[in-house]
Amino acid sequence: MAVQNATTKNTTTQYKKPEMSAKIAGALAGYTAFGTIVSTTSPQISRFCQEQMQQLQSSISQDTFETVRKGMGRVIEETGLLDKGVRLIKAGEENREVVSEILSSDLNRGIARFLPKSYKDMQKQCVLRQVEEGANAFFSQASNAVVVPKKGIELAFFHEVGHALNANKSTLTKILQKCRPLTILATPILLIGLLKDKKAPDEKPKNKLDKATTFIKENAGKLSFAAFVPMLLEEGLASLKGNKLSKQFFDFDIAKNVAKSNGYGFLSYLGMATAFSLGTVLAIKIRDSIAAPKKTYKKENTQKA
Repeated sequence: MAVQNATTKNTTTQYKKPEMSAKIAGALAGYTAFGTIVSTTSPQISRFCQEQMQQLQSSISQDTFETVRKGMGRVIEETGLLDKGVRLIKAGEENREVVSEILSSDLNRGIARFLPKSYKDMQKQCVLRQVEEGANAFFSQASNAVVVPKKGIELAFFHEVGHALNANKSTLTKILQKCRPLTILATPILLIGLLKDKKAPDEKPKNKLDKATTFIKENAGKLSFAAFVPMLLEEGLASLKGNKLSKQFFDFDIAKNVAKSNGYGFLSYLGMATAFSLGTVLAIKIRDSIAAPKKTYKKENTQKA
């Protein structure tokens, strides 16, 4: 007896790559979401921290500030920073050019030297104005100088001395300071996440570069935050050292207020890193939801005798 051939249909799952228009739309939508988060969340956190620090500053008596101002030189000397060549500069109109040169030296070293001159000039003028208004203090690595306003933001002095100690008293913390510019890596991490196509479930990397960029895309949020870790560590250590100095040289009330002020300062940096990391994660999710590989089905006929 003859046996007839039987025909069956098998369905194979396949994935179609997104169109270029979907990739562009997804990248733009993702970047817009990222920009919205970073430009709103981070400034709001910074503004909150600054307001808290200003309120703290305004609640302290002038006698307390005078005590701190008079003791600044003693702190620099007795911590051994004076022997390391650290200068204490109390900024005012009479030494504006000196402070301007210090800022220029910082803005013309490392990665910052490649920034546009117009941007660096704008940054310099902004910091100069803040220092003159008593709203900012800083430590210059290039000039090895602690710069504080003649009056105002006295509590920040201890944090800046902490930076000076990091730069002059420990090789590890000096390395951390030099690694602070690694925060710039968060930008290419974001761009790779937005421009790289999401892999289909059964798709394997084609080569080492494809494997590396796939890893970056899949871990972009974590890697973005990791780029800020050296800065966060160095800032945290500067605050801890500043807190310790305030206890060592001044009374409990001053030390308590220094610790609070430094805590708000660190929170502003942590908020920036977190906003950038979460913004990166959301941006990539939005991009991939618009330009994800689409599932298709292919039917194949097979015959059995």
